[in-house]
Amino acid sequence: MSPTDDKSTRFIRDYNGMPLAARRRFLVSLAAFVADLRAQRGFRPGLRVKRVQGQDGVWEMTFAPDGRATFEYGPEVHPGEPHVIWRRVGTHDVLDLPYGRGADPTVEPVDTERIADGRALDSDPASPRETGQRS
Repeated sequence: MSPTDDKSTRFIRDYNGMPLAARRRFLVSLAAFVADLRAQRGFRPGLRVKRVQGQDGVWEMTFAPDGRATFEYGPEVHPGEPHVIWRRVGTHDVLDLPYGRGADPTVEPVDTERIADGRALDSDPASPRETGQRS
C-alpha cells in the first residue's frame, strides 16, 4: 500500500514560514506518519493523531511540543489506499483555524515515496544534510 496526499496552498505557506528546526521535526514525523499508514496498524502514540475538536473531518498530528499539522482524508486516488490532504502546519494555533481563513481547496500533489524513503530530506532546506547539522 502506498498512501497518496496533497497539500493546500495554505499548508505550503505555513511550512515555508516555519523555522528550519521545526520543518526538520515535521519531516521526521511525516515519515513516521506515512510508514504507519502503509503498515495499516494505526498511528504510533508519539504522533498523537486525533480529531480536531469542533471540526468535522479534520485531524491533527503532533510533531513537536508546540508543533501541529492538520489534515483530512480525501477520496481515494488508488482504490484501497488512503488519501491525505494536508491543511495547516505550525504551532498549536493552527488548531484554531485548521483550514486557514476561509476554505482553501487548492492542493498540490505530494510525493509520498520521497518522504517515506528520506529523499524529501535531501532537497529540503531544513535537512541536516543541507545545513550541515546533525539530528
